[in-house]
Amino acid sequence: MFAFTTIARQEVLALRREKLPGIMLGIFIALVTVSSFIGFLTKNTVSDVWLKVSQAGLTQVPNPFASVSPLYYARNAVIYIILIGTLMAIVAGVTSGIRDRKAATVDLVLTRPASLRELVFGKLAGLGIWLMLVVGIVAVIASALITLIAGNFLSLDDYLRLLAFFALSLPLLMGFAGIGLLSGLLSSRESSALLGPIGVWAMLTFVAPQLGTAARPVALLNPVPVPATSGGAFDFLNVLTSPFSVSEKFKLAGGLLLKDPDITGNLTLATANVVLFLAVVGALLLLVNRTRIRGVASE
Repeated sequence: MFAFTTIARQEVLALRREKLPGIMLGIFIALVTVSSFIGFLTKNTVSDVWLKVSQAGLTQVPNPFASVSPLYYARNAVIYIILIGTLMAIVAGVTSGIRDRKAATVDLVLTRPASLRELVFGKLAGLGIWLMLVVGIVAVIASALITLIAGNFLSLDDYLRLLAFFALSLPLLMGFAGIGLLSGLLSSRESSALLGPIGVWAMLTFVAPQLGTAARPVALLNPVPVPATSGGAFDFLNVLTSPFSVSEKFKLAGGLLLKDPDITGNLTLATANVVLFLAVVGALLLLVNRTRIRGVASE
């Protein structure tokens, strides 16, 4: 246990010094922060158009944003977590997995009184702590901005929903960080270590959902999940690809937590799918063997 905590602590310290994960972290925080203002500008633009149309007597429909929850301003954060947050997690995971091998110290580390599982899962725990700090910072910023935009404090339920939403992002981010860690431990070159997990990310984020919905990739960038296409071969493809569409499940669960009126579905099943994704990645990390990770990784 001492070795596990030491490795986890060292991982957090090392990630704080790494440049590429740090750059991705800055981009991620900036975009999630901006996402609140995007929702705010959307509301103001639509409301202004509605007011002019209403004053001209062209509509009697109420303002579509009159009863919108303040959590609406956080809905775009779903996309930034899926696109930028997961890539940041992959980069951090690859960096963690390949760091000791590039420095030619992995063989020395393995001679110490620590098992291979303590090494691997100590690194994963360090990644999890780092991601938890990142998500915590983003959650505080988003909560403060939404409170500022709303002009008053939100209800306790709204704050708890925001907390639950960002907490749900942790297993998603840790799952992709684990994929990056696995690739970093097994790849002989840093370039291929990055290419493999990004390919998996593209498959889970775009290819698997597209097979079940026939949606264009650009439609998958919408925070609202694309409904499954029914009929013919799609009935079979939906069953086959739905468990792998982890990003769409995160969209569904995140939208339900943020009370998005455009999203309906089962929150429990969607959340379980995201957590199961992390569990599967953890099981894959159990397959790493001591001989395979030895040796020096090159550029």
